[in-house]
Amino acid sequence: MNYTEFLYLYLLDKFKGERSIFAIYHLLKGKRTAQTIQDGFLYQVHPFFNVYPTLDRQSFEASISELQKCGYINGEGSKAVRLSHKGELAIEAMNDRYTLPNGLDGWFSGERAECFWMRLSLLVQTLSHLIKHEKRFIPIINDTVTLRWLKRFFRKIALDRNELSDNLFLELKTLFETLPAIEADLLTYKLSGNGVTGLTMAQLMARFAIEESELYLLFYSGLHKIYQKVSDQPAMFTLLKKLLPALQGTTLTQSTSKTKQLLDKGYSLTKIAQYRGLKETTIQDHIVEIAFHDRYFPLQPFVTEEARQAISGALKKIPSRRLSVIKEALGNDVDYFQIRLVLTKEGSS
Repeated sequence: MNYTEFLYLYLLDKFKGERSIFAIYHLLKGKRTAQTIQDGFLYQVHPFFNVYPTLDRQSFEASISELQKCGYINGEGSKAVRLSHKGELAIEAMNDRYTLPNGLDGWFSGERAECFWMRLSLLVQTLSHLIKHEKRFIPIINDTVTLRWLKRFFRKIALDRNELSDNLFLELKTLFETLPAIEADLLTYKLSGNGVTGLTMAQLMARFAIEESELYLLFYSGLHKIYQKVSDQPAMFTLLKKLLPALQGTTLTQSTSKTKQLLDKGYSLTKIAQYRGLKETTIQDHIVEIAFHDRYFPLQPFVTEEARQAISGALKKIPSRRLSVIKEALGNDVDYFQIRLVLTKEGSS
């Protein structure tokens, strides 16, 4: 069994036989739908959101087919898929051989960490040319927003290019020393500079003899760790903190963002639905997505404290994360919307 197959078995095991194989595919690819977002939290796999963006569907299905042929999983395609007893034993055996990185935070840190990385990559490359008095070069990042950010950054910064370069080196050295060696190496080799071109993922695979899936997980684990480190300790990284994207740059879907604007103004769920000409169930989906995105989203006034305690108590007793199973155990005292909201907190804690 290779690393990719181990990863798929691990995620299938987390889904408890209650989702199809495509729940894994959409999760790793970062498909931003209500179902994928909800599944990520219900089954506590949201750290893996969008950490394998280049995953090819054909190769994914081929790996799943191989796992089925070997008898590791039962079920196929769009039907619920679960691990066989052989698959459970295989995961236990492979735990000694393969490990999953512990720094993944795809849902909460993913897009902001990507923005941080693009700014860092462009800054490193630019400084490496400026200290050599070379102003003409092809930017490694051609994103217009990032290029505009860099121009503003240089207009505001008080340090000259050499001081800036020295400070950046020291902060990156401190930051990378907190990482496992392989994660620090992957991030370092991805950076470009004067006379040095960052390696592609294919080149990194060859250099480190690592499978593509493991490479992506290790890279994003390292990236999410340094992003969180700078976010949590800005006083230690006075230069790198300037590369952090603004918190108001959310990753909500466009329609949900419009609902949030009205929610922030104090509109009720019913009023929002009327104002936007949408069904209340659609607005409920938006509110659940907002709660998934915001760790500190208040459940009230949508869920009373009594209902929250009842749902939390049921979740401790019920191994399933199927909403219908949870609802059946709770009866008519709560509705699906309330269950989903409470699960946002249970799943992200």
